[in-house]
Parts: sequence; C-alpha cells; structure tokens
Amino acid sequence: MREIWRTIKKNIQVSLSDLDKSCTRTSRELVYGAVACTAVGMLLGLMLSPKKTVTIGSHNGNNNAGSPSVKLEGECQEEETEEE
Repeated sequence: MREIWRTIKKNIQVSLSDLDKSCTRTSRELVYGAVACTAVGMLLGLMLSPKKTVTIGSHNGNNNAGSPSVKLEGECQEEETEEE
C-alpha cells in the first residue's frame, strides 16, 4: 500500500514540475481552449444554478381554441335553428 502512495506522490511531483516548462501553442489551440472553457462554464452554471420558478408570459388564453366565443379559420360553428 505504501508503494502505491509513493508512486502517486512521485507522479504528482513530476506533473507539478512539468507546469514550469514553457511550450508553444498556436492561436487555433488557444481559441479552441477558450471555447471549450466557456462551454463547460455555461453548462456547469446551468446545471448548478438553483431552480427558478419565474414564468415569462401571462397565460391569459392566447390562441385558446377551447373558448366557445372564439372561432378559428376553417371551423364552422353550427347555428341552432328554432322550430316553430
């Protein structure tokens, strides 16, 4: 078990020492990295934000076909005829 922890510690130290090295990146790689970071940030923000209960719109019956006073195009309302 101790050997595993020593190996992990050694790998972490090597990884941290590699961060000090300089390397050349192309502009394309920098743009792709910025786009990827922005996309991940937006997804995390959407996933971790608290649920909102805000409703945009009044729900006052726009295009309500169930209302008897509304007659849509192509629909015919039968007229009641009075028989004498």
